Amino acid sequence: GAAGDPGQRLVRFGERWRETAVYGPGEARVRGPAILELEGSTFAVPPGWSGRAGADAVVIER
Repeated sequence: GAAGDPGQRLVRFGERWRETAVYGPGEARVRGPAILELEGSTFAVPPGWSGRAGADAVVIER
């Protein structure tokens, strides 16, 4: 896709597989289901939650 467009991955949350957007560092706040991929770490954002990755912190919240 275009620069900035998230990739997609099939991810299991609970008992269900979901097509899930994959975001890199520096992306805006995302709504779950989503994956945040950073250098050396990967974070799952469950459905109904939100997440964001800043320069020195990752926040995942309901």
